[in-house]
Amino acid sequence: MNDTTPDSYKDIIFLINPNSGTTNADKLIDSIRQTSSELNYFICATKACLIPFFENEAPKYKYLIICGGDGTVNSVLPFV
Repeated sequence: MNDTTPDSYKDIIFLINPNSGTTNADKLIDSIRQTSSELNYFICATKACLIPFFENEAPKYKYLIICGGDGTVNSVLPFV
């Protein structure tokens, strides 16, 4: 595999802002769970939870998928 292909779903974490957009976060989580039990997600509704997420959780994963709007992406950018 090359560096852009996950070795497994265990390499991926979804960062979900449940307050963003019109998509129901519960439906998104259900879709993630149905895809694979190896997929991981972290729910972050405020900027305050980003620091512990990036200190403790994010380093465990190779790929981060941000599920939120412009504000969520802009809040995450300083950490990556």
